[in-house]
Order: sequence, then C-alpha cells, then structure tokens
Amino acid sequence: MSETNELPPVLVDTRWLRTLPKELHGIACAECDKTQAKFVMVEPTEDPEAKLDALPVCSICYLYDSPWGIKFEDAISKLIRAVEDRNDRPFFVTKTMRLMFADDADKILGSVCMASSIAEAEMERRARAAASGEGIPEILAREKAEMEARVAELEAEQETKG
Repeated sequence: MSETNELPPVLVDTRWLRTLPKELHGIACAECDKTQAKFVMVEPTEDPEAKLDALPVCSICYLYDSPWGIKFEDAISKLIRAVEDRNDRPFFVTKTMRLMFADDADKILGSVCMASSIAEAEMERRARAAASGEGIPEILAREKAEMEARVAELEAEQETKG
C-alpha cells in the first residue's frame, strides 16, 4: 500500500478554484458542456481592477485538461492510485486511464482543494509566526484562548437574552 507521505504534494490555488454552491451543482461545464460541474474556475490576473470571469468546470476537465492538471498529471495519477490502494477498490477508468465518473473525480479534486486550504492556512500561520517571533505552539495556544474567550462571550450573551 502506498504511504501518503511518499506522494508529491498536489495543491491547487483555492483563490482560483472553488466549489460551487450546492444549489448550482450539476450545471454545464464550460469545457465539456456536460451537466456535471461542481467547481468554478477563475482565471488568475495581476490586475486588481480586472473583471474576473468565473467559469463552471467539472472535476474531470479540471483534473485532466486544465493547465494545472497537465502540470501535475503524474502527481494526480499517483494520488488516484494511493486512494485506490487505501480504499482497496480501483476506480473505473477510460482507455486513456482518466477517471470515468465525475463523482470519483469530484472526490479526488475535493480532497486536493481541502488539502490545499489546510496547506494555505498552515503557510499563513508560519508567516505570522515568523513575523511576530512567536512559534507555532504559541500561536495555536493564543488562537485557542481567543476562541474560548469568544465562545464564553457568546454563551454569556445567550444567558442574558434567555
């Protein structure tokens, strides 16, 4: 069985790829026109004044036909094999070894998006730690204390209202 830590990182910039709201799932993909889009792709731009075009895209098109998918083709393939090994169940694939079903591709791309969000949060936390001179444990402890204080405030508000 493949070990997760042997896999190359497959990350996507979540500023440019997001999941569609649930009520919009299944609209036509801008690439293949099949009604299976669950993501929206925004074209990156350096111009902050530019109007951004948001295109619905299905996970199969994004995994295999986008510049990101082409760049990470080998890593995506290894990730899919690792998931197959982990689940002890192969995915159905086409003759060209692409995932056959959008639901399977949705799970793979959704996992990549979730891992990317976690990695982005970790990178932000590390940058804050470097800028403040605090270590990660200190930042986590401070954030936990702030969250607990906010929860206590909200509970006190509820008690006074109730």
